[in-house]
Amino acid sequence: MENTSLIVLSRAAALERQMAVVSNNIANVNTTAFKGESPLFVEYMMKPEKFSDPLNNYSMVLDQGTARNMTPGALIQTGNPLDLALNGDGYFEVDTLDGKRYTRNGSFTQNDQRELTTSSGLPVLDDTGNRINIPVGTREITVSPDGSVFADQVSLGKLGVYTFPNEQRMRPLGNGLLLSEEKPKAVEDTKIQQGFLEQSNVQSVTEMTNMIAVSRQYENVQRIMKNEHDLLRNAYSKLSKISA
Repeated sequence: MENTSLIVLSRAAALERQMAVVSNNIANVNTTAFKGESPLFVEYMMKPEKFSDPLNNYSMVLDQGTARNMTPGALIQTGNPLDLALNGDGYFEVDTLDGKRYTRNGSFTQNDQRELTTSSGLPVLDDTGNRINIPVGTREITVSPDGSVFADQVSLGKLGVYTFPNEQRMRPLGNGLLLSEEKPKAVEDTKIQQGFLEQSNVQSVTEMTNMIAVSRQYENVQRIMKNEHDLLRNAYSKLSKISA
């Protein structure tokens, strides 16, 4: 009975983790360039030495983290010249107090120093690692598909767009920022579309269906746990009567 309880508890913990991931996906269904996540689980098989019957094998569920869905989100036209979408692989490079970070959220603006920044005020960097300054009195900002930025046809530099050998190892930091311990590599084939933003790749209907499925599975697990508890209580009750 103890083995049964442990197995059921491992499943309950896995379902709670899955519900947290699904809830986070739903919460970010309208977040620019958000990539949906799914939990990663492994099955741990345990076979008691004193049993040779395959029916006595036990299966435990272990949480191994999450995987990001790298499928690009749809591009939506905004008409804002500072909205930039990556049509292909890669991430924009931004400057933070803790060093360089990366994002696909191209909803940019400019700060009081007329630097190109993210919506949260982090400076966007060019391909040399420098900030991009927009001159006073600029009437038109244009960004070419290769990332070159122009103010009234005067070049301001080229946006830095990078990718990494294993994007699944990038660590989400919040606000669309990602951190990688790997060395960044400049992207060559990705095109930048000015006046567009990448939408979240989360499918709300799919995630709602997943939420319902997880809820029902958790209810089943709770039912099994209650039955197991009742069995143990009855067994202890009968044993106590026998010993008396």
